Amino acid sequence: MMNSTTGVCTSMCKYLFRAKLRNYLFLLLMFSLTANAQRKKVQVRQVDPRFTLSLESYFSTLTADEEFFYYVKNNTNQEYNIVVDITANYACVGERRFKLGINKVVYLAPNGEFTPKSDWVHYVLTSDLKGKAKECASKFEDSYTYLKNISYTISSVENLTEKKAAEEKKKEDDLANKKKLADEKARQEKEKLEKAKLEKEKLEKDKLAKEAANKKQVAKTGAAVGTVSTTKEASGSNEKKTTAAKTEKASSSTEKVQGAKSNTVDAENLALSKQQQAQQLEAEGKAQEERRKAAEAAELAEKQKEYDSWKNKKAEEQKVQDAASFAASVGLMTIVGGWIYDGMGRVDPMFVLKPEDEKKRKFHMGLDFGYSLATMPILYASDKTTMVGGKTQNTKQITAAHPFTFNIEAFWKVGIDNENYGGYAYLNPKLGFSPIFDGYQFSPLNYGARLYAGAKWAKLYFEYGGGMRQFSHKSHDAEEAGKGNAVISYGKLEYGLRFTTNHDSDYKRSHISIGLISEKISPYDVGGFAILDPEYGFVQFDQKSKAIQGFAFQWRKDHTFNWYINFGSYIRLGTNQKYKKSNNMLA
Repeated sequence: MMNSTTGVCTSMCKYLFRAKLRNYLFLLLMFSLTANAQRKKVQVRQVDPRFTLSLESYFSTLTADEEFFYYVKNNTNQEYNIVVDITANYACVGERRFKLGINKVVYLAPNGEFTPKSDWVHYVLTSDLKGKAKECASKFEDSYTYLKNISYTISSVENLTEKKAAEEKKKEDDLANKKKLADEKARQEKEKLEKAKLEKEKLEKDKLAKEAANKKQVAKTGAAVGTVSTTKEASGSNEKKTTAAKTEKASSSTEKVQGAKSNTVDAENLALSKQQQAQQLEAEGKAQEERRKAAEAAELAEKQKEYDSWKNKKAEEQKVQDAASFAASVGLMTIVGGWIYDGMGRVDPMFVLKPEDEKKRKFHMGLDFGYSLATMPILYASDKTTMVGGKTQNTKQITAAHPFTFNIEAFWKVGIDNENYGGYAYLNPKLGFSPIFDGYQFSPLNYGARLYAGAKWAKLYFEYGGGMRQFSHKSHDAEEAGKGNAVISYGKLEYGLRFTTNHDSDYKRSHISIGLISEKISPYDVGGFAILDPEYGFVQFDQKSKAIQGFAFQWRKDHTFNWYINFGSYIRLGTNQKYKKSNNMLA
């Protein structure tokens, strides 16, 4: 066993020494590029001790583009919103002024940090230099840079911690004032009730006192009249006249007292009757208002019931329609797929690469058909009308949709191949639709080229691709109208390792590629992008996007199949014309 292992090692070492020198030069160049592709820290003069701004640059020796990454560190335990104005001076480009942050504001959590994830992409492209990249770039450590100098200012510093504390204090003061007013109102109501109670008791006492006085006066007057009649019978006619006059006077006085008493009682009864009438009218008004509200509530409940019934019916109809669409889509794809994949893997031996031909430079051409799946987040301008509590409500907002499409695509390529190097150019049109027809993809123009070189079984590869993609989405919700659309141009750089297996019995090799993707997108038509910032919820408008990073995996077996997956952290975007430029999320 030891000898066998050693023999294998000896054989392998001989092979390595015999390998062509250009392969190692190529690998050395690639490792050199990787080493020089590290970010470099740029010295920046600080202007505010509360915040530290730092800058890193990345100069690509492959494309001669330079990208800049800004960071802002919060050195306090306070929460801030600040505006950072950058003035950067670049060789051969001149001065550029801009504000950091997707929404032009830098948010800083307590002791937190603003990172490029919350910022637009900042770069100098070779296209900006008009072919003078070598003259414009200056040496920077072990790399290069176009940056000559940079300065910045911080303005509109908003201390959110103090603002929130002030808002909380104002809220507490408002609650305290409301409580004070409520207590004062309750005290006044209580005093009013007590005063009314005392007045009522006083009126009752006065009424009883008057009645008692009247009764006493009547009794006293009657006794006086009886005494005069008994003791003066023997007197003459003058005395009788006098007595009669006194009696008449006493009777008159008694009638006056009784009349006053009657008037007082009538006035009190009249006031009491008016008060009762007012209370009765108020009670009738309240009862009428309650009946009106009850009738209105019943009417709204009936409207809501009818609307819910209509909504449920529409939802059931849509389910049936979606199921029918899905079944039709699957049926169609099965029929077409049966034609596409019929005889997969069968090939005329004259078209396969023989082992004895691997060292030769061979021309090849191929055409593949097949299915693929795709999804991409896009902005959706939603206009939703619903009913809540019998009342119609309309909501307009911009949300994110994720159209999922089943694609039919073709892949045509032409190139050369050798056991140590090769490459090909390709065209890759795609046409896709959702199985329930709520999303579509139309990407007729996709092109690119791939180069690879290295050892027979492992090579480095680089691929550049570009073209146009269009994704659209519409809602099947009966309550919702609106549409989402994104049409983009893209440029994709992919690089990584490509492994090739030995021939099997039918001379079909497998090629497995694992790599990274860096993609930049721009509007396909005029007007720019509408881009939704996920943190702040604002819709921004721009002509460029940040670089999109991702990974790629591919397993291609000669003359048999090509299985691949590309994944990237795409931003939510849409075509500018579909959205209204505003500070709010309005479609």
